[in-house]
Amino acid sequence: MITAYNRIYTTVYPTKRQFQRRQNERVNPKPWILPWLEEAIERKNYAYHDYVKEPVDRNQLKYDRLKKFCTKHVDKAKHIHYRKFFEHKDNSKNQLQWQMINSLLNRIPAKPTSIKLSDENDQFPNITPKIKSEISSKTTFDPGGTQGTLRKPL
Repeated sequence: MITAYNRIYTTVYPTKRQFQRRQNERVNPKPWILPWLEEAIERKNYAYHDYVKEPVDRNQLKYDRLKKFCTKHVDKAKHIHYRKFFEHKDNSKNQLQWQMINSLLNRIPAKPTSIKLSDENDQFPNITPKIKSEISSKTTFDPGGTQGTLRKPL
């Protein structure tokens, strides 16, 4: 009984991960970041930490050189990735291209809004009869209440 339970438990909740990441692989990697570029970014980050710990010209020069290299190659890789996406024949449909453009511009798709009129408030359908009844109930129409302020003719 216990052995069957342990067997089922270990198959459902394995102790060892089946997928192992590379050493510098990110959790949510960008599709244009290649493994060698991840390693270069990691070296740049270490150089930055060295520069912060010990701010000498040698460390700053090393960090600046690696930062320039990484920025240049990340931009190139990103450019190549998106150029391939937009030139690919399967992605030539406008909808896919606009989805990619909107994601690049960080646009959030608008949620469809609908106006729902409730029957609880029936003010608008019955407003005309209400106004007619109020007007007809008055003997004289005096919108500004000026009747009491005018003097009687001599």
